[in-house]
Amino acid sequence: MIYSNYPPEYREEHCRFHSYEHLLERVSTKGFLRGRRLNALDEGSPSAFALYEVADKSVTVQGEYIDKLNNPTPWTQKFRPLADYASRTLCEVVASTGLGTGSRAMTVRFSPAAGREEVLRAWLLETVSSEFASSEGRVGAHFLARDRSIERPMTEEERICAHGAGSVESDWILLVEGWDEAMLRDLGRGLLGEESLVSHGARPGVILDFYGLSHVLTHEEMVRSGAVGATR
Repeated sequence: MIYSNYPPEYREEHCRFHSYEHLLERVSTKGFLRGRRLNALDEGSPSAFALYEVADKSVTVQGEYIDKLNNPTPWTQKFRPLADYASRTLCEVVASTGLGTGSRAMTVRFSPAAGREEVLRAWLLETVSSEFASSEGRVGAHFLARDRSIERPMTEEERICAHGAGSVESDWILLVEGWDEAMLRDLGRGLLGEESLVSHGARPGVILDFYGLSHVLTHEEMVRSGAVGATR
């Protein structure tokens, strides 16, 4: 899960950079399954949100992927330092419901309060599995937690970034997808808003952001098109 904020004058070029080079470079990597970019619907949110799905978390700390991070392209070298905010979190999927990808998404970033983790986790599991996951306007709901079992080495790409190893990480993230933006905003004001989450065991300081899907690409598509060789 990667959140980045770019100055307004660079945002259109960032879309070109990500769609025409960066997304392809990442998703072509052996072990990567799917990648997507979403762009913020509101000023004040990080302007870009990228999500990559992998077959195994080990692919993010070794081999081909690390080689790419240590040999950034000229376009990558241009854009990485331009972000004035960066948040990169390797996550495990705690719970997931629904099929497909929505055109609109809400992400909720938060941490459990001391001593309330199990209570909050139980409520979230129930909420994701039954409360709203299949309701009108929603296509999926996903509960993600920061994976602390693995640490990626510092790479050249991170060295050229103004934030590098100091980028923000999130403890827990909810990703809700659908086609109805109003529905997502209602959730953000109600069931998944700060007041509700804090009452169920989250720490104050919940961060909600709303995004529109811009580009999604799978490794399988790249193989079918001949853009990358088939891998096992």
